[in-house]
Amino acid sequence: NTIPGSAAGPYLPLAGGTLTGDLTISKAATPLFKLLDTTNNISLLLGADDANTFIRSSSTANLYLQPGGNTSITLLSGGNVGIGTTSPDSKLHVKGISTFEETTAGAGTQLKLVGQDSSGQFNFLVGKQYNVNNAFEITPSTVANGGVFTNPALLIRETGNVGIGTTSPG
Repeated sequence: NTIPGSAAGPYLPLAGGTLTGDLTISKAATPLFKLLDTTNNISLLLGADDANTFIRSSSTANLYLQPGGNTSITLLSGGNVGIGTTSPDSKLHVKGISTFEETTAGAGTQLKLVGQDSSGQFNFLVGKQYNVNNAFEITPSTVANGGVFTNPALLIRETGNVGIGTTSPG
């Protein structure tokens, strides 16, 4: 569209219509694209600042990712994230079957349970093939508050043999 009777270039119709080309928003500092529901005063912002990009909802609004119209990821305004649930009750709430896959062949797959304080507690690793091939293990950190996991406390071999304090159960 062009402004009738003007030499001005293309314009975006503000009362409806369809934009058939690219839309660029350019600004020196923190350019934003804002969608605002004026009835409920809820907004969605797409923006960039410094070296970051972001998607942000208004302070009280939750954010839902809905591919195909179905909610698959929920981000609550309080910080909880849900995958497969719209009402996550913890920082990460996954509902349904989940898969943790190793990123490098033979590297094993692990879930590390690590505290953030210096209270002298041991951290734990739950994983497969981390220290011992073809085994599931639960391994404490080698020192309190540590991040090194080398001596499994519990080991289950592919044969079904269980070791407590040993990596070679009979």
